[in-house]
Amino acid sequence: MNNLQFLRVGTILTSVLIGGEALALLIGMHLLSERRNPWISFKNDFLLALDLVTALGMILAVTMNRDVFSSNTFYFLALVSILSHGYRGWEYFANIQNKFCINAPLFIINDLKLLGLLIIVALGVIIRLTPTV
Repeated sequence: MNNLQFLRVGTILTSVLIGGEALALLIGMHLLSERRNPWISFKNDFLLALDLVTALGMILAVTMNRDVFSSNTFYFLALVSILSHGYRGWEYFANIQNKFCINAPLFIINDLKLLGLLIIVALGVIIRLTPTV
């Protein structure tokens, strides 16, 4: 497996984790939890929607675009996702009321997704800047 294939697989796995967790939280919080769950808010729903859009966008970009790591759209989606996951980490440490990461397991998963995104972007930039022979 070459570096580009490794990066594509890593992007898909990270995106599936992002989208899968968003879908699980969406179902769990809206369909399976009590009606007056304080976690359910515009901000948290917005972050879930952002996760679904960026995850799907990155999966589509990687599977449909041969030269995806030269695409500004890919980096825009990744940057939006990095910023939203970074914000959630800040919320957790600042102990913000109604934070997205309401417990340590959600915070750990958030950080794993953030790490995956940072690795993908760093490797993508390296590939983009490396001259081809």
